Amino acid sequence: MNKKINEWNTHIAKKLAIQENIILTTEHLEIIYIFKQLYNKFHTLPNMVILVNVIKNKYGILKGNSIYIHKLFPNGAIRQIAYISGLKEITVCL
Repeated sequence: MNKKINEWNTHIAKKLAIQENIILTTEHLEIIYIFKQLYNKFHTLPNMVILVNVIKNKYGILKGNSIYIHKLFPNGAIRQIAYISGLKEITVCL
């Protein structure tokens, strides 16, 4: 069900999140929007270190840490964020 990036919207994200057993909240969307911005800027999926640092700079240490992100996306954070973001599926181990 992954859609092209330009067709992605929060309605699609909510459907994709349900497939991952995630109820999408504002907190999830904050992470997803940053992830998509990084992808659009660098044309590659950001790794956890980069994602954490950008989130920390924007929202502070309470949200800018891997524990927080893993609580929101518990079954492979980068894979789940990429999937819900409508980006390409990850087939390699991160």
